[in-house]
Amino acid sequence: MEKVIEEPSEGFGFDVEMYLAGITSPNAKRFFKQVYSQDVATYLDRLDSIGFLGLERVLDAGCGFGQWSVALARNSGMVDAIDVDPERIMTLQKITSDLSIENLRAAVRSIDTIQPPEEYDGIFCYSSLYYSDYRESIRRLADSLAPGGLLYIQTNDLGWYVYNLLNSHNDSEDFSSRDFALSVIQNTLSFYSRGLRDPDLPIVNPIISILEHLQEAGLSILGHGRDGSVTVTGRRGTSFHDNEHLGLTSVFEVLCRKE
Repeated sequence: MEKVIEEPSEGFGFDVEMYLAGITSPNAKRFFKQVYSQDVATYLDRLDSIGFLGLERVLDAGCGFGQWSVALARNSGMVDAIDVDPERIMTLQKITSDLSIENLRAAVRSIDTIQPPEEYDGIFCYSSLYYSDYRESIRRLADSLAPGGLLYIQTNDLGWYVYNLLNSHNDSEDFSSRDFALSVIQNTLSFYSRGLRDPDLPIVNPIISILEHLQEAGLSILGHGRDGSVTVTGRRGTSFHDNEHLGLTSVFEVLCRKE
């Protein structure tokens, strides 16, 4: 199906304040306002740069509040959005209903539940892979791609958590970035040394290991680099994060294709 690329309008078409009452955590409220205060064109530009416009069937794996899902639905045939947080999925479902988005299905699911023969033309995994055993998740995601399908991953290496440990970042009354970073580093050490992890906390995703497992899963890497740098169209999207902190890789992205 050939999709017509819409001209994006400012905002997402709703007042973000309408949805805050259904969000319990002050930190989650702050995050919701942050991501939905962006112009939808910012997200559409990023999706365009990595070839994620006009696809028949797309999975947003770890969608959170669904800002990327809503953008994907503008120019995709069907979008499945999954996340383990019921509150975030309920919020996205309300947005989907209020905006009459008919090609977006949001469900409480984890990446671990994805099983072939779910074949997607594109899988978009933004800032969520680190909540899983990424080695297993990469295999599942690769197996769930249709031939020629695209997999996009944006995730965090050690530099992001070192930065947060040393510099207070996006703190709120119920969230300390320094405490969180320390917990993530401890969780990562437990995962790599004993194979044990707290599923409610991220683990560090080393870029070298991510690239290695993507290739082992039979994917061709089209590009990787700092957040917002990878492009297949020659047009780069907006970057939301720095790539390095103190000489350590921080937030990075990878775009792959299943041959």
